[in-house]
Amino acid sequence: MQVLIVIISVICLYPLNIHHEKQLFRLTNNYANYHIQHKKNNHVNTSYLWINNAMMSSLDETNKSADYIEIVKNIVFNELALKEKEILVIGAGGFSFSYENTFNNQFTYIDIDKSIQHITEQYFLRNPIKGAFIATDARIYFNQKINNYDLIFSDPYSKYNIPSSLLTKEYFESLKQHLNINGYAVFNIIADPFLRDAYSKRIDNTLSAVFKNCMKQSLKYKSPSNIIYVCQKNINENDSYIYTDNNNRSSMDQFRIIDNR
Repeated sequence: MQVLIVIISVICLYPLNIHHEKQLFRLTNNYANYHIQHKKNNHVNTSYLWINNAMMSSLDETNKSADYIEIVKNIVFNELALKEKEILVIGAGGFSFSYENTFNNQFTYIDIDKSIQHITEQYFLRNPIKGAFIATDARIYFNQKINNYDLIFSDPYSKYNIPSSLLTKEYFESLKQHLNINGYAVFNIIADPFLRDAYSKRIDNTLSAVFKNCMKQSLKYKSPSNIIYVCQKNINENDSYIYTDNNNRSSMDQFRIIDNR
């Protein structure tokens, strides 16, 4: 009788479970569950891409994306004024980084799940992505390819966490090797802005061990927050000189800045 009850329960629950999954998600596979949501946000129609029950990308009817993406777009396209450059994005999300305007830059997106392009084009963007897409692991890509880039944007979140293999010194070094001289690396890190916990501090330690010249911008100063690291691969990275009372060349160095303007 117990075996019979189990069999009947499985027969009844299996179709319900499959039906519920199809109603809730656009796609489920070995990598993720994908859900698309369309609703008004501050009276603006906005689409949201949910992956593994975490909101991974948004795009409104004016083609504006999540706050941190808009900050990175402003840095890359306005402040750094990158045009007609080669840009690599690690972690496709909703492919929103290039969707509003490419500024004639050539975009390549890397993501481990090949299904993300179809889901995004059909239900999130509802248009073709702007750029090329390669479905592979980022570490494998860097090990196999010799392409260099003018900017690499590393944003490889899985739910709320960056995969541990993409937080190591070796990963950052391989990424740096694929930058052109004077090229930029941009990292989106969700951590404590004052580095008060071991995770936040050690990510900063690891990044700083590889990229010596970085600026950091936190979206807010309550933890956790998106912290945007903007780093450049340039020729003075090994300059370790510091100003002291006994050896202070700051005035001379400052004049050089003025001369170079």
